[in-house]
Amino acid sequence: YIQVTDLDALTARAVELGATIYMGKTEVPDLGHWVILADPTGAPFYLFELYPERRLGKTGYDTGQGRVIWNELITTDLAAATDFYREIAGWDLVAATPGNNPYTVAKSDRMPIAGLFQPATPPANSMWIVSFQTNDIDASIVQVTELGGKVIHPANTVPGIGRTAWVADPTGAVFGLMQSEAGWLERL
Repeated sequence: YIQVTDLDALTARAVELGATIYMGKTEVPDLGHWVILADPTGAPFYLFELYPERRLGKTGYDTGQGRVIWNELITTDLAAATDFYREIAGWDLVAATPGNNPYTVAKSDRMPIAGLFQPATPPANSMWIVSFQTNDIDASIVQVTELGGKVIHPANTVPGIGRTAWVADPTGAVFGLMQSEAGWLERL
């Protein structure tokens, strides 16, 4: 979900830039309106315009066990995704790692809010992956498998950030787990 103002104009601009509308403008009673789109690389996302009294005054993550800690776009075309989200979301997008496949950090008000990455072997489909905070990634992975899920990408260490893994629930929905290091956001 990307919080915006002027949903109608941004939806029209997103389509001009190559996005596809999956679900047109829909009201969420007492909250606002949303549109479900796929970016030009095919990754689904929501634009959400909250009613003025419901708007969030700051960006960032409310950390803690089981809470959303990071959102990451795994894309087939980093350049196209970067250009698109820079214009539609107004994000500052900065390569955080060097090389042919840099990890790009999206920032709003100078705060890191998401990551974008194109692996050396691009995925079949671009997708956003939401990651949840865990205090013990190894125990969480065991719990996922005991509950019928599976490991997509085993736990690995990202220096200065923490340990991450991708898993799937029993229906196949992929999500991330992250056991973060103290101060990790300030290092992005």
